[in-house]
Amino acid sequence: MARLDERLHVELERAARPGDPSGVYERLIRRHERRLVMHRLRVAALVVAVVAGTAGGVLALSRVLVPSTGEPLRPIAPRPLSNGDLAYTHGQRIVVSAADGSDARSIPAPGPGLAWHIAWSPDGSRLAVALFGDPGRSLWVMDADGSDPVRIADAENVGRPSWHPDGEHLTYSAEADGRTQIHVAAADGSEDEVVYSEGAPGTYAVFSSTFSPDGSQIVFDAGTDSGYDIFVMDADGSKVHRLTRSGTDYNPSWSPDGSEIVFTRQEAASESDIFVMDADGSNVRRLTDDGSAFTNLDPQFSPDGRLVTYEAARQGGTGPVKVMQLDGSEPTVLVATHVLGFSWRSVPSDGSSATPVPSPDPSDMQADDLGLGFLVCNVSSIAGRFATSDAKSSAYVATKMSDTGGCPQPEEAFNVVALDVDRDGLADTSYGPIECMLECRAFSAPDIARDGTDELLVVQSGGSVVGLRLYDVTPSETAPSIDPVTVAEPGDPDGGFEPGEQPTLFLGGDGFGLDALQCGDVTTPDGPGIVATSAESLPHDSPDAEWHAHQTTFVLGDDGLLHVVDVGDFTEPVTDDPNGPSFLSGETLCGSNLGP
Repeated sequence: MARLDERLHVELERAARPGDPSGVYERLIRRHERRLVMHRLRVAALVVAVVAGTAGGVLALSRVLVPSTGEPLRPIAPRPLSNGDLAYTHGQRIVVSAADGSDARSIPAPGPGLAWHIAWSPDGSRLAVALFGDPGRSLWVMDADGSDPVRIADAENVGRPSWHPDGEHLTYSAEADGRTQIHVAAADGSEDEVVYSEGAPGTYAVFSSTFSPDGSQIVFDAGTDSGYDIFVMDADGSKVHRLTRSGTDYNPSWSPDGSEIVFTRQEAASESDIFVMDADGSNVRRLTDDGSAFTNLDPQFSPDGRLVTYEAARQGGTGPVKVMQLDGSEPTVLVATHVLGFSWRSVPSDGSSATPVPSPDPSDMQADDLGLGFLVCNVSSIAGRFATSDAKSSAYVATKMSDTGGCPQPEEAFNVVALDVDRDGLADTSYGPIECMLECRAFSAPDIARDGTDELLVVQSGGSVVGLRLYDVTPSETAPSIDPVTVAEPGDPDGGFEPGEQPTLFLGGDGFGLDALQCGDVTTPDGPGIVATSAESLPHDSPDAEWHAHQTTFVLGDDGLLHVVDVGDFTEPVTDDPNGPSFLSGETLCGSNLGP
């Protein structure tokens, strides 16, 4: 599994910034963790057979209690709450907005890495954030404006943090020495104690843990002999009790009054829905029933207890945050962007207010003027011979600044591709808006047609698998035009390339999937072109795995269309060759340097 971890980190790094094209970034991490645990469960099956037949079938999950060296945590009576601001993670960004999703503003991440799980402190003055970095993960606590960050934990697979209602302690799960554990620690990182642990290295893994509203208990999900199930225990790790036995339940979260627990149940390989049960595990009810259309994850009650939020992801990706009634009715989008982690800030209903989150000073926002008639931000550029073969031009990809002076998220903004022919800093032509998800940037300037002029590849969805789209520049007597390149008839629907549509060319992957591109010098029946390959390693996590690949070869015709000239499926062994499989993109993919 160490090689799998290394491979995931390499692919994340090669694909540049975080994001998620059809959701792949967060799903890859979750898939990776789920595979890691299921691998352990397979290894543990033999142990289970022995344990089940001894000591009358002692509790399937062994626990290790570490005596507290300080004062025990005291239960705190839950108080009535109202719904305050939202906080969610978005690649390397942390976003705070009003409860209705408006007035979104970014705050700095506490350290290097990809922001994932996030949680408001009970008084709303601080945020706990789990980062996915290299080589592992870390857990931070910072003020709500991003200031004064304190790293409180470093470990592999740090799970979702949960605050004790005293606002001074947190619980989280983490892996150490091949063993996952549940910790309780002070918010400054001191007094970190393990209250629950796997019974033996490599046996059963814990995925998440959450304090009850009064702080007296912790609900968590963990590996069992049948898969994943939900457990509850006292905050000191005693009195462990199993609540579910489906083998497919995870991500539990309490209702504000502690009477119910909402959770995710994975009903098939690509299907998961939201369920709720009484706190004792009885009276299980379904809240969503979306089949394979959506993967519904990470449910949480709103602070006032009247709603349930969850991530609704289409297959293979992350998704927006939705909110629904307690009976599952009236699902609506709360946060339209694709998020990685989410938390809803609570505000006391007695009228007292939590510490306000300051808005960023608009003067701190970086704005550029490319002569488009509006200011832009998030500007990236690349040089190429776009207009003529004998002179370089500059291509820009940028986001229009909001009317309030902030730089909006790409998927909620007007994004534009622009060309500065004479390189005077002002655009001579532009095309937009273009749709982007999490990321929007210039990528490379390949001469795919080998006619002496360059085309432009633009990242329009980011993540461990980035999504690229191709643009061509057409000369004219006045000013050149920027045109999106679409697929000619008949296309390759099996490869996801529909005729008449601008194709998304994917690049990147995880330990079991790989998307690759090769450009320019590809030998095809019709000359140079571009080859897109999508492959999966099967069987997963096997020494005898093979790449099962689908490959599509295009050429860029004189009509400005991508013509499919070859389609094929093939297999080849998965090896430890550092040069990778035969279809690997290489370090100078399509004119972009991906090397060290």
